[in-house]
Amino acid sequence: RSVTAELYWALGPGDTGVEVERMQEMLGLEPTGVFDEVLKQRVRGVQIVHGLIPDGIIDEETLARM
Repeated sequence: RSVTAELYWALGPGDTGVEVERMQEMLGLEPTGVFDEVLKQRVRGVQIVHGLIPDGIIDEETLARM
């Protein structure tokens, strides 16, 4: 079975757009719309605090804790 957008959602380094801007705003960063190293490190911090794998990727589980 192939993975579709309905089954899996994630944002990671290199992604761009309005969704990335929203994540940056949620984490108190300037909304540039580019998933850069600064956003990745902030996401890793959230993941570490909540006992998640600190991969710097915003998936549904990480988003729920942001």
